[in-house]
Amino acid sequence: RRRVPEWGSRVSADTSGNARYHAMFLKFDKRLSRGLMLGANYTWSANLSDSDEFVGTQNLSNWTPPAPQDFSNLRNEWSRSAFDRPHRFAIHWNYQVPWFTRGWANSAWARQVFSGWQSSGFYDIQSGQPFTIATGVDTLGIGVANAARPDYQPGGVFQRDPVSGDLRTFRIPIDGSGIVVTPLNLQTRLPLANSRTQVGNLGRNTFRGPVFPNWNLSLGKQFPLTERFRLLFRADFVNAFNQRAFLPPVSTMSSLNFGENTSNPGARSVLGVLKVQF
Repeated sequence: RRRVPEWGSRVSADTSGNARYHAMFLKFDKRLSRGLMLGANYTWSANLSDSDEFVGTQNLSNWTPPAPQDFSNLRNEWSRSAFDRPHRFAIHWNYQVPWFTRGWANSAWARQVFSGWQSSGFYDIQSGQPFTIATGVDTLGIGVANAARPDYQPGGVFQRDPVSGDLRTFRIPIDGSGIVVTPLNLQTRLPLANSRTQVGNLGRNTFRGPVFPNWNLSLGKQFPLTERFRLLFRADFVNAFNQRAFLPPVSTMSSLNFGENTSNPGARSVLGVLKVQF
């Protein structure tokens, strides 16, 4: 709806925004005996904002619409940012594999093959990404299809993923019995466009997707060839244990996949490196 219906369509590019970040950071680094170096850090934070990107661009996140419900009331958009990760823990290490110098282990060929191996890697885990449930249609009649949010209905149906117990997936009926409600098209039983004059009271980024874990490992060794030349071998394992790291589920009520997770959880990949150094 235009405030002055006689005017034609206009595009407003707004670069304003407010944000606030608070954090506590703990760090530990220690070089231990026998070639072991170990480190860890933990961050506890809160990242708040009323917008996360330039309004008028493509979505920075498919789960956090850039346009506000009401361009005249950005205060109503104040919430956890799309970048908010309250908890993040990471540990890293580097280990020079020890070598034994007695018996057969002290032979020249054994030292050449088995000594000098180095193992390194890191593990990190962080809170899931916040996401917004939107109607998926231009409910407010303002020309923006992904800005409108539904109303929050306390006591409505809201079921988390039955396997993981988090919001990898969820179930919210849109027939009026769910935890969020919006006017529906009587024929399609999907959210109805241009059906409201008041913005929905559900907050922005009020839900959070599943945690994100990741293991990366590396194993390598240098083989001396001559005084000038060395052969470096290294194997890198990305997502070494093939953990399934999901993004948030589909959060638009107009989608037939509403509540399902269609993201690619990734898979293990291995990179082999063979390099001549001189």
